[in-house]
Amino acid sequence: MRGARRKYLGNLGEDLAVDFLKDQGYGIIERNCRKKYGEIDILAKDLSCLVFVEVRTRTTSRFGGPISSVGHLKQKRLAKVALSILQKKEFRGMPARFDVLGIELPREAPPRFHLVKNAFEPDVR
Repeated sequence: MRGARRKYLGNLGEDLAVDFLKDQGYGIIERNCRKKYGEIDILAKDLSCLVFVEVRTRTTSRFGGPISSVGHLKQKRLAKVALSILQKKEFRGMPARFDVLGIELPREAPPRFHLVKNAFEPDVR
């Protein structure tokens, strides 16, 4: 997929994700939270839990579904970013988890959302 199209699809997916997560009761804190090690797509709150949400948007499942695309290396990078966020005063001591939201955008059909709460345990070794 070309760069501009990929960026457009990513932004569209994140826009859809924010609306979906709000409908699920999440409070959105920040989008595209960039740190030294990478980026968290959406930082949110679900009840009293801080949630780091990775959004994966696909138009086809030809290369695997959106959820399966969050491999070990990506998880490790997300964990490092999350640790730097959790060091902020306002988030210290809060329970936290990693959710993955897969969005499929089939042609001429409404989007399909697949939310996996607590999708993985962080590995920061």
